[in-house]
Amino acid sequence: SFFCNDTATTGLYTLPLHDALPIFTSDQADASVVTRDKGLVTITNRHDAPGAMTVTVTCRLDDDSPLARWRIRVENDSDWTLRKIVFPVVEVPTSAQYVLFPYCDGCLIEKPGENLRAGYRKEGSYPGNASTQIMAAGLAPTGGLYYAAHDAQGYNKSFTVGRTKTGITLSTSHFPVDEPGNDYEQPFDVVLAPFQGTWHDRSEERRVGKECRSRWSPDH
Repeated sequence: SFFCNDTATTGLYTLPLHDALPIFTSDQADASVVTRDKGLVTITNRHDAPGAMTVTVTCRLDDDSPLARWRIRVENDSDWTLRKIVFPVVEVPTSAQYVLFPYCDGCLIEKPGENLRAGYRKEGSYPGNASTQIMAAGLAPTGGLYYAAHDAQGYNKSFTVGRTKTGITLSTSHFPVDEPGNDYEQPFDVVLAPFQGTWHDRSEERRVGKECRSRWSPDH
């Protein structure tokens, strides 16, 4: 429902380009092709403008885990240059109690629907000024949405929290090789899951946080 809300202004992904308007999920040339194979859902979108691109999104749900594991692949058959891939974009309601954001040592944004104006955007780079690869949104006094990159190799990425007219967005930006016609295939999972409890007593977040902190490599 975070991706399909009729009032949401976001889509599942955004593809910013050099010297052209960005491509949004809703810009596909044809209807999405959706296939399901047990716990794997695959969504394929074809875009024609400003150049031909095919986007394949997968979501894997394992029987023994509450995590939804998301990946994206972009086949760029144009001469345009993908500047980055913003995925997955999640919009939670303005009634969210708080957002946990990993800027520096971590930020707790309380009542973001009331305290952030429309158009607000905060970004943290990992490796860099983001201390970990985890975000969360409190959607009730004792629960919420967990959002994290399970990337033990430390690929360059950035995390963003934003405020739209209709909600609060959480997203990850991935950076392909900067050249015309560049493709991208996400080499790690971005995971989403509901959680129970408050932000400060989530043992799973602490465990995953240790797994996700990694040594930076200049090759990534």
